[in-house]
Amino acid sequence: MNGVVHGTFLRWDALFRVCVINACLIMAVCLTPVWVAAQQAVFLRGTVMRVIDGDTLMVRLESGPIRVRLHAMDAPEMNQPGGPEAKQALIALVQGRTVELQPVEQDRYERLIAVVHMEVLEINREMIRQGHAWAYRRYMSRSAPDYCTDEARARNAGLGLWKSPQREASSASAAAPAYIAPWEWRRRKRLAALSDYRHESVANCVAAIGRH
Repeated sequence: MNGVVHGTFLRWDALFRVCVINACLIMAVCLTPVWVAAQQAVFLRGTVMRVIDGDTLMVRLESGPIRVRLHAMDAPEMNQPGGPEAKQALIALVQGRTVELQPVEQDRYERLIAVVHMEVLEINREMIRQGHAWAYRRYMSRSAPDYCTDEARARNAGLGLWKSPQREASSASAAAPAYIAPWEWRRRKRLAALSDYRHESVANCVAAIGRH
């Protein structure tokens, strides 16, 4: 009987956290004109419990723990060159620290997609600036192409994952192109060819917003 009660409590607790998040997202949509006018946003305050990889966190809110995916950036996968380094870079930035989450949406995996702020830093952008993440073209806004510029600067400076080319064997060729984007890496076994981003320009990045 105790197991049934405990299981029921956990389900209600999880449901409560989802409701809190959804309420914040509804507020974000409804109050957007107010934000634009006042340059304000709805934030959730919490503590980073654990860094899962270069773009995913577990954050403890007042309502309980929640998994957070950083918005509009994409770090290398853990089995991809640069992945473990990206995780360590994110740990160095936020592990155990208090952060503020600016909700964007909730994805199909029930993760909160958010812009993560810590003091004066926007962590999403800082990871790109340090060369540990890509500007995630598919989920960026055309009105905010700064991530493309940050990625280009990190690439040109040889920071983070841009220090040395990736030469990973693939089914498509004897040697895959240098600098494989994470969104292609995840689908590499199904793609006939992989893109080489060695000479990607800011203009090309901006043109790809909403498409990749």
